[in-house]
Amino acid sequence: MIGTLFISAAAISAADDNQKVVFAERFTAPLDAGWAWIREEPKAWKVENGALLLRVLAGYLYEGDNDARNVLLRKATVTSNVLILEVFLENQPKILYEHAGLYWYYDDDNYVCLLKEQMGKEVRLRIVREKDARGDISGESVYDAEGVWFRLVITSDKATGYYRPTENEGWQKMGQVDLPSKGEAKAGLNAGGGPQDAERWARFSHFRILEQVE
Repeated sequence: MIGTLFISAAAISAADDNQKVVFAERFTAPLDAGWAWIREEPKAWKVENGALLLRVLAGYLYEGDNDARNVLLRKATVTSNVLILEVFLENQPKILYEHAGLYWYYDDDNYVCLLKEQMGKEVRLRIVREKDARGDISGESVYDAEGVWFRLVITSDKATGYYRPTENEGWQKMGQVDLPSKGEAKAGLNAGGGPQDAERWARFSHFRILEQVE
């Protein structure tokens, strides 16, 4: 099981001076009513100690697969032109393409996500876009730590990914992509590409939605 890393109260509530916290999830049972599952496997997720734990099941969203389970989504209604999603992720991927991450999801074939994923002999952070079931990678970097903060900034036509190892460090840009679709998208969390014969879990905490204040 992934260990619990101490996060200060300031990291949970503080936003930059020009940002407003619209929603903050403390992950208590039951989940907030605004969440909804795609292909739910009830025995493969749980909430404990202020975190959502997803068992890393086999399956993917990438291109033609579309068999990822326990995709957790919620609407992200804001009034400004800039929406920001954040989460703290702890996972230990070990087999090729095992991953977990933060999503801006239109449907199974159109989304943007920030992933921590096993690639060959390395674990990498990646910003992935899929448009009309065709995927591409905008940026990636080797990453050794167990925990990572993800931030995804959404504007009218772009998504920009950032990460930081700890709450005391500045955000580092991962890459920027064009949004793959128009219309309503949802914020999401998922873990996939896991082994059939081993039980591993990804731990999500400190999820929040922010908006830019003019």
